[in-house]
Amino acid sequence: MKVTKELIKELYKKYNKMYFNGELSMCDCHYIKLDKCTYGRYTNKQDDDGTVHGKIWITNDVDWTEEVLREVIVHEMIHHYVKSIKKKNEYLFFKHGFQFRKKMHQLNTEFNLGITISSCPLKKKSKKD
Repeated sequence: MKVTKELIKELYKKYNKMYFNGELSMCDCHYIKLDKCTYGRYTNKQDDDGTVHGKIWITNDVDWTEEVLREVIVHEMIHHYVKSIKKKNEYLFFKHGFQFRKKMHQLNTEFNLGITISSCPLKKKSKKD
């Protein structure tokens, strides 16, 4: 499956309803070639009033399966949840701190997902591909 900006946005909205009860604000969604085993990245900016504006980056140099793409997008959404809902800055130091792991475990248990901290389930495309 090829990833597009529109697909990432569509899945973000779907997973927000399914796994976060629709409480996450919309992140800007992008695709980009990322390094090694990095399939996704979350960044954010925070306004003076505390409003968090998140960005999710998904790599476009793998042939995605629906399941792995879901787990990567939800993984990045957990970062947004920790920052915007829990108001924690833990990702700056530990990236996957207590609040992240707690939410990941809850979603994995409740919805039988396979979200992990780090894995390389898909082979990156080579320059020849």
